[in-house]
Amino acid sequence: MTLDEVRCETGKDSVLQIVIKELRHELTVNASQDIVLRGNRLVLPGSLYQKAIQLAHVGHMGIVKTKQLIREKVWFPGINAEVEKAVQECIPCQAATFQHHTESLKISDLPAEPWVEVSVDFTGPFSSGDYLLVVVDDHSRYPEVEIVTSTAANAVIPKLDKIFSTFGMPEIVKTNNGPPFNSYCFVDFSAYLGFKHRKVTPYWPKANGEVERFMRTLKKTIVTTNAEGKPWKQCLYSFLRNYRATPHGTTQKSLAELLCGRKISTTLPLNPQGRKKNDLSDTDQIAKQRMKRPSKQSERIQDQSR
Repeated sequence: MTLDEVRCETGKDSVLQIVIKELRHELTVNASQDIVLRGNRLVLPGSLYQKAIQLAHVGHMGIVKTKQLIREKVWFPGINAEVEKAVQECIPCQAATFQHHTESLKISDLPAEPWVEVSVDFTGPFSSGDYLLVVVDDHSRYPEVEIVTSTAANAVIPKLDKIFSTFGMPEIVKTNNGPPFNSYCFVDFSAYLGFKHRKVTPYWPKANGEVERFMRTLKKTIVTTNAEGKPWKQCLYSFLRNYRATPHGTTQKSLAELLCGRKISTTLPLNPQGRKKNDLSDTDQIAKQRMKRPSKQSERIQDQSR
């Protein structure tokens, strides 16, 4: 859903046209954009309610997560009730409903900083024979997921190396004591990169609670995707995009914000004023100014070429 689409449908919506004229004291009206804002959220015309709900429910997150995501981006009257109704009537979600565990998962203390401690585990195999390697940052709950053909060290270690090259080296990597984490190859890998490998028992998933919680949601996504007859590998990325952009129930910040320091875009429309220049940190501003200045070396080269 694009901002142009919201703008076009807002112009056709008689209710929002009245709102623009009469309720300026309650809602912010961006006249230059022909859109209506409630706080920092776009107010959607009636013709786009269901489309927005469908986009927020891509990946088949539950009622709470779907509401958290859609309310982060947009608003319309009765938004909570409409989302609840849509998710409750979602047939793939009904087919993938799992029984709740009688024991709650262990809630571990948050590390002080992002990407200091990460939890690693697998789910699978799936009908394709593939597994999913899951890495969850224990601070932000931000998940990274890689498709692997097996749980052997030669398949897993390059994927972990790829993830660590993107986000940097964690201090602690928590895994179960199964393969490949009990192999000499993984011992060498941890020594080479310098992280501490902490093992938890594979028969007590509560000990690795962060990754186990996400794993339940991930498994539901795969089941619902198969129920719809869609390619699960492609749908996986749509789910991850929405999941990472959803505010956490406790922090009220999205997982991407907690790890990367910024909100990420999804297929839901974004308030055009949502990204302001003054949101940049002082470090970013200083870096931008320095990049604009010619370096001393480039000045010398220019002088020599004259």
